[in-house]
Amino acid sequence: MPTPQMTMNRRRFLAATALTGLASACGSAPTTDPAAFRTEVRVPPLLEPTRGKDGTLTFALTMRRGRSELLPGGPVET
Repeated sequence: MPTPQMTMNRRRFLAATALTGLASACGSAPTTDPAAFRTEVRVPPLLEPTRGKDGTLTFALTMRRGRSELLPGGPVET
């Protein structure tokens, strides 16, 4: 009889498969170049919420496409 550590259910199998695919697509070898992590991430200004009568804070958000340079070498779609 298998122990709980040895059993694999569908959810665990799909998660492991997805993580394996993601690692191979992104390149699983870590970079040793410290300069690769020196690009500063742009942080947008803080939003001012509106407060409802019950005290609930509401923020107005707009999603839009952009381009950002996350690593040196050129911008990517964000």
